[in-house]
Amino acid sequence: MKYSLLILLGFLISGNVFSQEKRLNSKLVSKEIKSYISTNYPALKKVKFYQEKQNDSIFIEAEFNFGKEEIELKFFNNQLIEKETDLEFNEIPEQARNNIKNYLATEYTTHKITECNFVEKTGMKNQYEIYIKGKKNNKSNFFEIYLDEMGNCIKTVEVELKPIQTQN
Repeated sequence: MKYSLLILLGFLISGNVFSQEKRLNSKLVSKEIKSYISTNYPALKKVKFYQEKQNDSIFIEAEFNFGKEEIELKFFNNQLIEKETDLEFNEIPEQARNNIKNYLATEYTTHKITECNFVEKTGMKNQYEIYIKGKKNNKSNFFEIYLDEMGNCIKTVEVELKPIQTQN
């Protein structure tokens, strides 16, 4: 989440009409979500809540620091569906890290990792999300790369950045 604001800004700039996120007053968050957080993260003092709309679904996201971990929880209908934890690239197990390095070296002329996350999704296999600034086909851009726990690429998304229109 160190770079979450940068990533979020990138998504906002991209003008993505399928996903919209806004800050949410904690008074508007359900008792079930607050209870889950207080039970699983005791002594937590500060939580930022967001409401995200994707297509026709509304999600509640909770972002906070717990010890040294930066965590984001995603809820749908008051049920936890995803937990995302920031980590440093060197914290990824060696075999997965080596697979990721090989993939990046093969796919990108140059690259710089800007953020790494470990994602646990309810009912799905865990995965890594790696955000990079890279050069591919003589074109530099930002990419989101989704990888399985062994470091094998599942999907890559090129982040399209567009300028923000200003009002006169």
